[in-house]
Amino acid sequence: MDPPYDTKQVPPDPPPTTPLGLEYFAAGAPERRESRAVMHGLGIVAVSLLPFACGVINVFVAAQSYSATVTGSHRGGAALFLFAGLLIGVTGLLRLVALRNTAGIAIGLLVLGLEVAVVSCLGVATIWG
Repeated sequence: MDPPYDTKQVPPDPPPTTPLGLEYFAAGAPERRESRAVMHGLGIVAVSLLPFACGVINVFVAAQSYSATVTGSHRGGAALFLFAGLLIGVTGLLRLVALRNTAGIAIGLLVLGLEVAVVSCLGVATIWG
């Protein structure tokens, strides 16, 4: 025969633990939105280097060419790409300034300073020199 009722209380199973290295977060939390916005601003600053590099390459082609036709077309392309890179860099920097992210602003100023230095030393002398 079975005993009428067991008087011993069995403790409930402990809650499952999260796997090691896994952290859960709310996707729409304010700190996550700000983090994504800063990364977006830094991405814009990084992308500004692509057209800028194309402008620098055009400057080198214009400087090495002895043909007036090639030099003329590459001077215009160089000016366009250098200006586009600077404009995109300023846009990313303004986004970071609006977010008030000090490290992002410092990186943006560093990249923009590099671009302005290259334009003033290399680009202006070759395009209009």
